[in-house]
Amino acid sequence: MMRNKESNRTLGIGKYGSFLVITGFLLFYFHSAFNADGQNIFVPAVAERLGLDPGIVLSMNSIAGLIGVLISVISGQLNRRIGPRKVCSLTFLLGGIAYIVAANAPNIAVYTIAMCFSFGGLSAALFVGFGALNANWFPKKMGSVMGLATIGAGMTTMTYIAAFNKLVNIMGVGKAAFIPGMICIVAAVLGYLIHRDTPAERGLNPDNVSDEVYRTEYATDEHMENTGEWTIARLLRTKETWLCAIPCGLLLLCQMGIMSQLVVRNTEVGFSQTTAIGVMSIIAVFGIVCAPIVGSFVTKFGVMILIAMVLITLVEDRKYNQDYV
Repeated sequence: MMRNKESNRTLGIGKYGSFLVITGFLLFYFHSAFNADGQNIFVPAVAERLGLDPGIVLSMNSIAGLIGVLISVISGQLNRRIGPRKVCSLTFLLGGIAYIVAANAPNIAVYTIAMCFSFGGLSAALFVGFGALNANWFPKKMGSVMGLATIGAGMTTMTYIAAFNKLVNIMGVGKAAFIPGMICIVAAVLGYLIHRDTPAERGLNPDNVSDEVYRTEYATDEHMENTGEWTIARLLRTKETWLCAIPCGLLLLCQMGIMSQLVVRNTEVGFSQTTAIGVMSIIAVFGIVCAPIVGSFVTKFGVMILIAMVLITLVEDRKYNQDYV
């Protein structure tokens, strides 16, 4: 039994829980900045710096994205050996360094290699490291915490593109990338120092509940029981794996595909760059407002309602693309 030593319950999740939300916010922010929304500015700037057609750089990003998936899979296995805290911090650090290298790459080969680690590092830090930490610390409040952290992705759309575009115009993409890259590096180091794999290591209970609540509502909960060793083979045989992976994977595929090229596409059809960036900022407002609401829904009603919402979004996204093209 653990004593809840933490009297300050910020948002009901405690100060260490608040630190975790901040880490998640930054991970969503820079994952979107490096891998999706920010590519609207990053790709043309790198192409101009290397004297290449933007299409070539974009095609290298596709290769890097595929290899980045393998890095995430490897990180998942590493997560079981060294714990999510170390995985989250190390891959976050890797992503920040790789982004700086990619922006300053002397040729397309070095750029591609660096982007493999940028894509893979940020994805592993967010979905493997932070995801596992969130599950360990907030088994019943996971949706609410994730909803707060997800605001970071909307803030990227609203702030990063315009800010990074100005930095690139002032100092060039190579120097501009040092700023977000160094923020990632500093956040990774601080995260390593502050976070722990489980609340027990801080003398706390899951979800920051009291000892009394833990004894009555958690000690015998099904999710607290030992379910044995989760191997890849066992996961692949579990239907819930596919219920989560397929719709969420398709949603991310559509979201990243659209957002990473939305500014470029809108400028091609006649929008000014300022107007195109403004359109993305308007889109971001809805994401920022909806993220905590959806998170609260998941906490209250369960993950199945989220899966239903994902499927509805995919249908609407398909309709949008048909009209857009």
